[in-house]
Amino acid sequence: MREFASKRRVFAALLGGKVDRVLATCIGACGGSVSVEIQEAVGIYWPEAFKDPKKMANLAIGSQKITQLECVSIGDEFSILPEA
Repeated sequence: MREFASKRRVFAALLGGKVDRVLATCIGACGGSVSVEIQEAVGIYWPEAFKDPKKMANLAIGSQKITQLECVSIGDEFSILPEA
């Protein structure tokens, strides 16, 4: 079986289909899946990312690329800061 893209894997699992591997995701708030090590790897740090939506998005995307979780998460409570 070929490796699925994350989106296909999630939809296959939700619809009861076969998947290539068990899904992994982070559903917690408090920053989602962004750790100090991920901030260092990406070169974007809190709290500077709270003030810049592009940095926040790049930090979340970098986290997904590094962890390979089937999500991009920054934590819901942090999305209000760059919007302001």
